[in-house]
Amino acid sequence: PVPLSFGKTPVLGAIPMPGGEPRFLVSVGTSVETSRIEEVGLAGAPVKRVDRGFVGGNAAVSPDGRLVALSNHAGQLRRLEICELASGACRDAAPISEREEAIQWSTDGRYLFLREYGHLPTHVVRFEIATGVRTPWLALGSAGDSETHQINRLKLTRDGGTYAFDRFEIGDS
Repeated sequence: PVPLSFGKTPVLGAIPMPGGEPRFLVSVGTSVETSRIEEVGLAGAPVKRVDRGFVGGNAAVSPDGRLVALSNHAGQLRRLEICELASGACRDAAPISEREEAIQWSTDGRYLFLREYGHLPTHVVRFEIATGVRTPWLALGSAGDSETHQINRLKLTRDGGTYAFDRFEIGDS
């Protein structure tokens, strides 16, 4: 394994890019409001892509690697943005709830899977980008589950048919 170094610049989140060579989209900066997205690989300097950032995993790269969906929760404005990596241009795709984040694109790039986090059940919707239609897709956990506190790190396959997650259980430390 080869680590990617950013010196003393804080890394807020990183997600792998599709394709053969090892590349990542990395959100660097001191806060979401002042961060930027850079594309980095093993060769060459980072390339600045978007004047916005993300924290943790609340972003998703399209299957062709041309777009990134950002769940922007900066300030009072809550929105889903889709940004072109080549130009850095971003557009609002939809308003989102306070606890929603983009987790995966569909294989054909027509849909984004969004998850609502922070409570049970954890809901996933399939968001059609062209129309804005939201279709309930998955619910994990139940409000009456006395063992589980929260569903974490939910990952979906691009077809939305298979998923994996971990959960924070009461009593975990």
